[in-house]
Amino acid sequence: MKAIIPGMIIIAMTIMIIESGFVSNNIHVRDTTVNGKSDLSNTYSGKSTAQDTTKKGVQDSPHQTRDHGIGPVKNVTLGPLNEAMVKEGRNLFNSKCLLCHSLDQAKLGPPLRNITKERAPEFIMNMLLNTTVMEQEDPVVKDLKKTYNKISMTNPNLNQQQARAVLEYLRSVSK
Repeated sequence: MKAIIPGMIIIAMTIMIIESGFVSNNIHVRDTTVNGKSDLSNTYSGKSTAQDTTKKGVQDSPHQTRDHGIGPVKNVTLGPLNEAMVKEGRNLFNSKCLLCHSLDQAKLGPPLRNITKERAPEFIMNMLLNTTVMEQEDPVVKDLKKTYNKISMTNPNLNQQQARAVLEYLRSVSK
């Protein structure tokens, strides 16, 4: 019952925010490919309503949450896999994540093969970029931390482009 109540509160708060026309500033991560090179850039979108931002971004899988987490990434638009980013993301995953995470088995942290089906891309990037705050304030991460013996995730110290590359790698390995 305890797990249901925070989720219900979040849903109720989200509905209240949308209905009230809450205005926020958003940073959008835009990935465009020009001449085979990925140009990952932040664009300041000015003011938009919370209702507007729920319509932007990726198509959700049926199991994916719309929790974007807490951090600088508010919107990620995904296109076809970018193989250069997948390669960079694989290298970063192997050097920064593999000690605590595998793709298919729980280690110190959860398995990550299908994380892109379970979590929004913004959530994944914000977890990589804003690890400490996510662990302290995001209810999903707080629950995960309890499941994994209250072990804190080490901040991987990635920039936004590197976090996007790890996301791309995780997209590539998803079944």
